[in-house]
Amino acid sequence: MLPFIQSAYFQNLLDGYPESVAIFNTDGYAYACNRHAREMLGIIDEEDFKGLLWDEFLPGIEEPDTFRRYMADARNQKGRREALEAVYITLDGDRLRLSLTTSLLVEYGKIFGILLSMTDVTHIYAMHARQRRFLEERHAMELARTRSLRTLSDAVAHQLRNPAMAIAGFARIALRKSDQALHEYLEGILDESVRLEAIVQAVTSYNAIRTAEPRHILLPEIAARVADEAYARGPESWRAIPLLLDVEETAVTVDADLTVALLTELVCNSLEAIASMPPSEDAPPGEVYLGAGMEDGLRYEVADTGPGIAADILPFVFDPFFTTMPDKVGMGLARVRRMAAELGLDITVHRREPGSVLITLDEDTELQDDIA
Repeated sequence: MLPFIQSAYFQNLLDGYPESVAIFNTDGYAYACNRHAREMLGIIDEEDFKGLLWDEFLPGIEEPDTFRRYMADARNQKGRREALEAVYITLDGDRLRLSLTTSLLVEYGKIFGILLSMTDVTHIYAMHARQRRFLEERHAMELARTRSLRTLSDAVAHQLRNPAMAIAGFARIALRKSDQALHEYLEGILDESVRLEAIVQAVTSYNAIRTAEPRHILLPEIAARVADEAYARGPESWRAIPLLLDVEETAVTVDADLTVALLTELVCNSLEAIASMPPSEDAPPGEVYLGAGMEDGLRYEVADTGPGIAADILPFVFDPFFTTMPDKVGMGLARVRRMAAELGLDITVHRREPGSVLITLDEDTELQDDIA
């Protein structure tokens, strides 16, 4: 032990240090400790700490083996000297969060001691805990609000469905029994009541979208289900439109049913768009492409060589009730975006050359990181 270590000057120097510090010799025994460290550890007599091994110096530390290795590695100059986060239980039973760092004391090229600096960061952890509780409470409030709005929407839809069906029923009866002169007006009432019923059904279907338990499934299995369901949903003429599959032999963990529903909706949109085009001997027959694989995360692609999307309506295609077809409700792509959000996918529509549309669905990596 060096004489100046025991001097009053050196002790005053240590006591003036703003953090809690202790010094150990190379054998691991404590021989100096400042006032802040003594207060934190409950050391009354200045001589009580001398001669204690480093793991005895902090008797209330959790995971003492980790602390012991940390100090030994510091002495042996092994590894990077990053701070060690540790939990310490004081004599009064208080739970402290400590950030421990070490520095080697060297004189004439020889190590004669190890300085242990102990910073109490309990208040930082407490602040983070408060922020986390605040965010959790706010998330719970938003979730409750969303559920309340969904319940209200379902209730409104239910209340609208019955009168819409009744109006349609009465309009049909009136059509059969009324004069020809009134048919035009009754048919208008019938058409609008049927449309109202379709809107109610679309809203109900939109609110019913939920993610279920993810499971392992091969991407080719998803693609095969999409092809079967898309062709089964439309007229027989759709089967003449090729659906090209380009899918990796990769297993993913997803909500398979919701993924199939999402991709089927997009493929059906493409099939319907191509089927609506007038036949032409000059233009090649339309086709639909479905791709899936891992490219910096999970990615799906749906493309077609149909009529395309006009640039002026592209920003609105995902808006609820937006449609260019008078006999449609305009909730198809809104449902697609909602399903994509439930699956953690970012969806984008790309206009390529005229008559070609590409829709990409990319895994939202920022969302996945937040969840992890």
